[in-house]
Amino acid sequence: ARAHCGPIVFGDEADPLVAAWTFDDNLGCAILLRLLETMVGEDWLPARPTIIAFTISEEIGGLGAKVVALRERPEIFIAVDGSPIPAGVPLVIDGRPGIWAKDARAQYDYELLRTLQAAAVSAGTELQVAAYTGAASDASLVFQTGAAQRVACIGHVRENSHGYEVTRLSGFEKVRATLAAYLRGGE
Repeated sequence: ARAHCGPIVFGDEADPLVAAWTFDDNLGCAILLRLLETMVGEDWLPARPTIIAFTISEEIGGLGAKVVALRERPEIFIAVDGSPIPAGVPLVIDGRPGIWAKDARAQYDYELLRTLQAAAVSAGTELQVAAYTGAASDASLVFQTGAAQRVACIGHVRENSHGYEVTRLSGFEKVRATLAAYLRGGE
């Protein structure tokens, strides 16, 4: 049974799909590790105040993110998590990252979303915007507690959520490149 959990890479070799059981925010951790690797390998520091945190308990109220945000009190909090495709949400699995505009807990900061969209363009991609009615992210949970004034959630677009998930392999690199451009001050 373990062999069926994945990851399984398939489809067009030039831009393959990847599938596995419950990518969810685990891929956000992989993206952040690659971002740190980029910063060290290219020897640069963020132009913006930055804390990169790997938090726990996102699925049960964002407890780890809330602890970090309440302790550090950032003006901006950006969660790196997947963007699922429920019915009625106009996302496609084409490698472009997703960015949340709204979810069940918060309206995301439109100025920050525009800044991230500009960073994506400077990184050679664009963001797909999603609004959710029944989901929440670490960012919106942090906002709801009053621990950050401006929030965003960016990540790979995926089919399915909390199950067997499918996404484009190229999406992870595009999220990393967008975040790198943002942290370098690119808009």
